[in-house]
Parts: sequence; C-alpha cells; structure tokens
Amino acid sequence: RQFGEPPEGTRITVKSHPHDFGSYRSVAVVYNPDDETSVQYAYNVECNVPANWDTEALVELGRKTDCPACGCQIEKLWQFCAGCGHKLK
Repeated sequence: RQFGEPPEGTRITVKSHPHDFGSYRSVAVVYNPDDETSVQYAYNVECNVPANWDTEALVELGRKTDCPACGCQIEKLWQFCAGCGHKLK
C-alpha cells in the first residue's frame, strides 16, 4: 500500500518462519536487476520501510484480528482482550 503497485517483474513476498517462541515473518522484494524501474522500486522499499507495522498491515500479515466478544482489534497471541477482558484462548 505505502509504495504502490510494483512494476512488472517485481513483487513483494512475505514468508513465515516458525520459531520456539512463535512465528515471525520476513518481507522481501523480488525484482529484476536488469530493469531500472524494478531496481528503483526495490531500493525505494528498502530505504523507506516503516519501523513499525500499522494495524492494517498487521491484519494483512495475520497478526491482528477482532475480539469475538466486543470487536476490538487484538493480537492473535493475546490470552485476553484488552478492551473487554474476554478470554481468547
């Protein structure tokens, strides 16, 4: 969203990596090194990636969801909803 549609031959990938303390995700730009537009897009993403994910991005990555009791945004790993105290797990 922040960087617009990637040019032809370029894509953003998200990979999940299981870990003892839960999964983490890595984001990468796959680009064509022979295409200047593709290279510039990848460079722009690398130089301007946000320090923190916004709520919409966390939802897209599967980290956030809605509380079934009150509808508040919650982290999937939470045990209780911070909004209403509903037990989640």
